[in-house]
Amino acid sequence: MIKLLRRLGTGVVTAGGAISGALVVIVMLAISFEVASRKLLGQSHAWVVDLGEVSLLFITFFAAAWVLRENAHVRIDTLVRLLPVRVQHAMGLATNLVATGVMLVVALTGAEESLTDLLTERMLMGGTVFPRVWLSIAIPIGSIALAAQFGVKAWQSFRQMRTEGASPGAQPADQ
Repeated sequence: MIKLLRRLGTGVVTAGGAISGALVVIVMLAISFEVASRKLLGQSHAWVVDLGEVSLLFITFFAAAWVLRENAHVRIDTLVRLLPVRVQHAMGLATNLVATGVMLVVALTGAEESLTDLLTERMLMGGTVFPRVWLSIAIPIGSIALAAQFGVKAWQSFRQMRTEGASPGAQPADQ
């Protein structure tokens, strides 16, 4: 069961990273189209701004779990490395547990907001009119992926703290 959950989590995080990367390319192409259209044809397309705004939320939430899994996030290594290894792992455990809790709260709040958006049929009014739930759903999905990734990091820190192994950032993501 644990292996299935691990595989599922890895798939979700990898898919989120791929979706984020694809959205960056799509936004880049849309902005290039907008610039060319404005300069060559004198026409502006409001949907490009809407696409960029919506994409930024999805890119942020979906890429964050992938970045965390890959240990590509910002850390205060200079200060942390001065501490004993066991204390480093204890700090990693504590911060990852707190982050897991925060992401679960954000996911719950985001899910409530998305459900409200769905039930009340709220619409976003911009250059393009579309259901707000299409935007708000990124928050609970991304937050759950982040909570799961922080939970994995907390478990790794706990195991490393018990065995006094390598520093928290040095372990590969698949352990």
